[in-house]
Amino acid sequence: MTIREAVDAPRLHHQWLPDRHEIVATAARGTKVALVALRCPGNGEPSDMGGPPVVSDFAAGPSGLVAAVGESEADFQELYLVDPEGRWRRLTDLNQRYREQYALPQQRTVRWASDGTEIEGVLTLPVAARADEPYPLLVQVHGGPHAAAACCLDAYYMPALYATEGYLVFQPNYRGSAGYGDAFATAARGDLGGQDYRDIMAGVDHLIKEGLADPERLAIMGGSYGGYLTNWAISQTDRFRAAISMFGMFNLVTSTANSEISRFELEYIGCYYWDDPEAYRQRSPSTYLKQIGTPTLLLHGDLDSNTFIANSKEMYQALRERGVPVEFVHFPREGHGLREPNHRLEEARRCLAWLDEHVFRKDAPNRRYRIGDRVVHEGYELRVLHLQDAHCPAWDEARGRLVELAFALSSVDPVHSAWDFRIEEIALYTADGKAIRPAGVFGDIGGGRTLVEGSNLRTLLVPDRETGRISTALAAGFLVPSGLCRVQIRIADMPLVEADIAPASALTQHEAESCEPADAKEPTQHAQRRRRSWRKS
Repeated sequence: MTIREAVDAPRLHHQWLPDRHEIVATAARGTKVALVALRCPGNGEPSDMGGPPVVSDFAAGPSGLVAAVGESEADFQELYLVDPEGRWRRLTDLNQRYREQYALPQQRTVRWASDGTEIEGVLTLPVAARADEPYPLLVQVHGGPHAAAACCLDAYYMPALYATEGYLVFQPNYRGSAGYGDAFATAARGDLGGQDYRDIMAGVDHLIKEGLADPERLAIMGGSYGGYLTNWAISQTDRFRAAISMFGMFNLVTSTANSEISRFELEYIGCYYWDDPEAYRQRSPSTYLKQIGTPTLLLHGDLDSNTFIANSKEMYQALRERGVPVEFVHFPREGHGLREPNHRLEEARRCLAWLDEHVFRKDAPNRRYRIGDRVVHEGYELRVLHLQDAHCPAWDEARGRLVELAFALSSVDPVHSAWDFRIEEIALYTADGKAIRPAGVFGDIGGGRTLVEGSNLRTLLVPDRETGRISTALAAGFLVPSGLCRVQIRIADMPLVEADIAPASALTQHEAESCEPADAKEPTQHAQRRRRSWRKS
């Protein structure tokens, strides 16, 4: 038995501890990831070292001490120390402030039967979970396929984010996943899009039967092999109202011919495409293109050498020619999965907007907007940059809690007259509909930052001499209740923007910088600076 077989880990992380004559490794265990030890010599059976439900990383020292990064369904990553006797001690509490300010969604393991086999997955409930009606369901399909969804909040697909927005998030560990033994892990070989797909759909049916998922509001997303299964699913069924395919495979010949790990197809199909082209055709979502009618968002890194970007390009071209709603966003400098923070933010915004548009409500409501979204309405463009506790040294905290709203507003096309913009055109709305008006605007005066107060403040927005457009970037201050977290933002006649009030941040410059992925749509125009003069009236 190899170490990999003993611990059933998709990406084996192990280290030899000579003082203890042990190999320490992370091991997939269903929806958990354990830290285990294998005695040498021994019987080859790893022993669980305890600790948090999910151990994502570790490092062992020569004295037998082990430092580990642990997390769970109720807490983000923290640092632990394990002594030679196996006692765990938590060293950090990095997320205390986050836990105090934000409500975390409930997460649990769910099980169902698929063709007589018990399958597991992770279910993340909406933060405001209710038992009186089913939720819109978002299926998040992990890649690999020899990987697994674990009960934790720190995952690439960010299930907690979508649960906060009202989605029931389902992450199935279909056949081919790690953590359930070798036979389960190899079940997908020679059967891509077969039993793994049926396991996923059986899980969806189970959640519908339990009254948790709304059958009329289903969506699916996945990356890498999860992107393949997303593409495959919408080529086999029309039950999903929206799909998000992230750096996935569409045409297996294209994928094999361009990938740096072309052994994947050899391992999971059993041959090269020149030996059996029919096997590749039968397992490619592209073969069933005419059956795809699901609105699809495609996301891919320009430098992906694993699942080459041609997969998404081919899918985008084909769906566009067939009139299927589709958007394609490709990100510069990114490989297999996104890493740059601004790209991750843009990815989340795009995904949430796509789901809101096609899934969230049956009656296709007006789109919901969030911080960072581009809001275009009646010839004007708005982008809310941040809403956070204000950093203002001159502010007397005894007066109350001060928050800062920063936004950019501009005309899309040239205009023929100035806009007398009043501060009273800005408001925050609480859950009970109460409007909170600005106490003033922030400005740099005398080398320091201060709040210029007054209810009748206004600025005259004058068209630029060269472009004819008007634009402004403002930061308004509000006095709000100490416990207020979520509000809706109204600026002039623009649509409402939903936002959580974030803690004060020392980072200010980067917040005004937006990701600029090249995509199939016309790129966002940057707001131009304009002349501004505040006055009281």
